[in-house]
Amino acid sequence: MLNKKGISLIEIIISIALLGIISIGFLTLFSSSIKMMNDTKKATINLFNGQEEIEKNVLEIRREIVHNLRASDPTPIEFFGKNVEGNLLEIPFPDNPSLEVFVFLSEVYSKKAAANPPVAENVKITVSNDPNDLNADQSSILTGSYDTVEGSSAVYTHLYRWYVTKPEAGGNDFPRDYQLITGEASFSLSNLSAFPNRYIVFTVTPVDVHGLRGAEVASQAVFVSGPDWKMGNFPWVDLNDNGIYEEGVDYKFDKEVLFTAFDTETPFYDEDLNEVSLLGGSLYVPTNIGDIVIDNTKQLDWIVCNNIHLATIIEVQNKTDVHLKTRNGNITLYQYQNPSGHTTGPKISTEGNINLITEGRGNINLQNKALIESMRDVQLSANGLMNLLGSTILTGGNVIIDTSGAPNIHNSRDIVIDHSIIQPEASSSIGVIEIKSRHNIEILSSEIISIGDKNIYIMAEDDIHMTNSNIGEFDADNFLFTGDVEILSNGNIAGEGLHIRNSSDSRILINASKEAAIDNSTLISHDGEILIYFNRRLSALASELRMREDAYINVYTSSNRVNGIYSAGAIFESKDHILKVSGTYLMMDAGPIQGEIQ
Repeated sequence: MLNKKGISLIEIIISIALLGIISIGFLTLFSSSIKMMNDTKKATINLFNGQEEIEKNVLEIRREIVHNLRASDPTPIEFFGKNVEGNLLEIPFPDNPSLEVFVFLSEVYSKKAAANPPVAENVKITVSNDPNDLNADQSSILTGSYDTVEGSSAVYTHLYRWYVTKPEAGGNDFPRDYQLITGEASFSLSNLSAFPNRYIVFTVTPVDVHGLRGAEVASQAVFVSGPDWKMGNFPWVDLNDNGIYEEGVDYKFDKEVLFTAFDTETPFYDEDLNEVSLLGGSLYVPTNIGDIVIDNTKQLDWIVCNNIHLATIIEVQNKTDVHLKTRNGNITLYQYQNPSGHTTGPKISTEGNINLITEGRGNINLQNKALIESMRDVQLSANGLMNLLGSTILTGGNVIIDTSGAPNIHNSRDIVIDHSIIQPEASSSIGVIEIKSRHNIEILSSEIISIGDKNIYIMAEDDIHMTNSNIGEFDADNFLFTGDVEILSNGNIAGEGLHIRNSSDSRILINASKEAAIDNSTLISHDGEILIYFNRRLSALASELRMREDAYINVYTSSNRVNGIYSAGAIFESKDHILKVSGTYLMMDAGPIQGEIQ
């Protein structure tokens, strides 16, 4: 018995130590592999997005060449022993302007493509388990089909694409509300588990034997049903960013946790005082947790590493500020169905300030029926896209909607305000309204209303597009607006069906570095002035520009190129019915104008 050998304590300790050292190596390798996979995924997505943006730029440049909107600067390049003249272009890569893509465009082939492009039609999706081809579930298989129109140029191949509505989109408008499904380039799509409660569209782009593309044609939209996080009963942090709560992977908690300063980078302790890491997670706040009421000493200050998803009501009763911030993700306020089955939207209400800020590349999205209500200032600041879709902002202070910050972050910065309202809370005076974009601004069927003498600024580094919208003073009996309206663009300004109005000694200023259009619109400045600056062409079809009798309407143009004032059916009413024009211009089909032009 005494001679029987075993393992000593020292040997056990040494074995455990060796296993620990070996395990650290494997864990480090595993962690590096996961990081490499995520980096590769992001790089692939950025590459596809960059390729799509470059293709859009090329198509736009081709359009300009065809319509003689771009100065031709032919450069001979030798192809297979022959000199071919065309335009050599340097296009910055969208996600990394330090990289450039060289594109050679032939003017001959560009015009040939416009004259006889390949055409696809009857593009549709067939759903494997729906005879109406409108609704799918997680098990469905989607198959795209199309016809080629006879008589168009000979088709060599087709480009197939699948699109899905963006998670933050509040509508189903193609292509605005859609994003490309990367890695899917065939006519069949079967893995639908990642797209619950979203719409999918299939598109075909025909390509002829010369490599010239026809128009991209879209199918009907198919809705994919599935489990919806908005009906959940608890808030949670998604740690693997798949949008689905997974026990043991993600972390759920009581909503009282949200009544404090909540930061996913700060160590979090559960009810048993165990430390839980929420680093890199996205916050989901569903409908069924009920309203979040901030009273007494509570506060609402969230900072989240990735995305914030909100689908409930936040009511602040202690007049404190509301701060929602993401470090590298989106902030989205979702429409949802309440317990009665009615479609409604989230609400953030306080007598303090409201700040929604994305520090990284994130977007801010207010979906249909979202309401932001503050008696002080409202600031929406993003380094990505800004989408106000059927939403309302009521405020007694300043309204800042801004995507112009962080020039070192290269990202799309468009602002879309669609069927939305920005106006004072009740009859209170309002501060400055400033809408500022590093790229484009779209204002569609919306109202931007002000009271008092503070100004409205709409400023874009690229183009501004406005249709069927009221800006300034909507109702002089209830909303007396005596400030300026300034619409400034380093690109084009395209307006149709606008109503822009102010009172007192204020002005309406429209300043476009390229073309300006204010068709079928009404501009009224009772006691101020109307100033229009443009560089190429001004269009004012069937519009009314009205001033007091002792003031002029002033139009300025400053270019050596041929400029035009196209004003068929327009009415200009100002001092002595005179439209003052300064600069080099050419009248184009002036039509009936009341008064004369100086």
